[in-house]
Amino acid sequence: MPINPGKLNRRVTRQARVPASPNQEATGEPVDVWTDVGACWASIEPSLGGAKESLGAQQLGSVVTSTITIRYASGVDASQRILYGTRIYNIVAVVDPKEAHEILQLLCTEGENEG
Repeated sequence: MPINPGKLNRRVTRQARVPASPNQEATGEPVDVWTDVGACWASIEPSLGGAKESLGAQQLGSVVTSTITIRYASGVDASQRILYGTRIYNIVAVVDPKEAHEILQLLCTEGENEG
């Protein structure tokens, strides 16, 4: 499933969460930090009907789902996130269409963030 390189028109940064023991909250619990693990070109497509309302921590918020397509890279997984400008996309699932190792489709949420 080759992709037209012209469609990869957004420069994004992939980040992974790493433990940072020296940084601790007032409770003494370690605080994880996000670190850049790579940058690449991508396409970002909002999913049709992908917006939904969520109720968490007694707060109503909106979650937008998108599919981000990148060239294949090993090590991409759902524990990571994508930054595009000031927007944060949390990776929910990683799809390698036809297991061809040509592209990855990252199914993401935006609007809720786990750190």
